[in-house]
Amino acid sequence: MQQMSKDELEILIIRCQCGDTRPLLVIWNNVQALITNCAASFLQSSNSIAGVTFEDLHQESYFTMLKVIKAWTPESNFYGLMKVALRNDFIRLTGQCTYQTAKALNRATSLDAPLRTGTDAGNAGTLSELIPDTKDDAGEILHILWLGELRFALEQALSCVTKEQAAALWRKYGGKELSAKEKGLARIGLSRLKRDPRTFSLLESFMDTLA
Repeated sequence: MQQMSKDELEILIIRCQCGDTRPLLVIWNNVQALITNCAASFLQSSNSIAGVTFEDLHQESYFTMLKVIKAWTPESNFYGLMKVALRNDFIRLTGQCTYQTAKALNRATSLDAPLRTGTDAGNAGTLSELIPDTKDDAGEILHILWLGELRFALEQALSCVTKEQAAALWRKYGGKELSAKEKGLARIGLSRLKRDPRTFSLLESFMDTLA
């Protein structure tokens, strides 16, 4: 499948972020070569640890793509986000643990790896030809993904507070300056979220940040 342009891809991502699910299949088909290469390389380096198969990783990749679509912003690089997120999710799926995120990233797929193996591998091109140039630092990419997950969790949780409290919390965690009144609303709303069992389970992994 011919790689779509950056503008075409971004239009589809924005449509998905607005609730239109129809472009998902197009985006999914567009990242198959990237997923195949990352999954094959991961299995080779991990010796199919925990009995995980290529099919398992391929299925997990769909949920990774959904997460990356949610986290994507016009300032980020979709393919860069996908590559890092795939690696992290593969590691999580197989139960591997790393003491440092960078340690896992250093084992990432080589961009010079051929897209296919065998006698025609030399004519298949490499992964680097699929991925647009990006200056995204790996740590920054992970932070963008984390922010996307936080945003998604907040979207689910803020239905349990008043509209004014929700608006203040969105401004707070969106990096906006708050008035004294908004600070009070955010403080009350956050306290309510932490006490409510329904929202605590959604935000539990972010509690150290939600202060």
